[in-house]
Amino acid sequence: MLAPHTGLDRADWLATADRLLTALRPWASADHATITPPGEPGGYGTRVDGLEGFARSFMGAAFRIAGTDDAASAELAAWYAEGIVAGVDPRNPGRWVRPGEHDQAKVEAAASRSGCT
Repeated sequence: MLAPHTGLDRADWLATADRLLTALRPWASADHATITPPGEPGGYGTRVDGLEGFARSFMGAAFRIAGTDDAASAELAAWYAEGIVAGVDPRNPGRWVRPGEHDQAKVEAAASRSGCT
């Protein structure tokens, strides 16, 4: 079914999400916990930038995965699950910034939580 305003169907939107999410992978850490595209660091530094990159793209991934049962969704879910495990591991030197360490972590936690519902 085509959307009346865009003329796009679900397959078009899935393909768009796939292109956007795939384009971020070169800037992901090896453990997938952070995604830090090139450019000047944000005002809070690269640790927060990496968390933001993960959390905000995770929302897109959640929408991409929802309502699908395909290999691409399963791979995407596994990739982000690895990032979550690495991001919350206190022994991981590349772990996420905690809310008690920086207030921006609260924003990203809330954003990621909304992507899970």
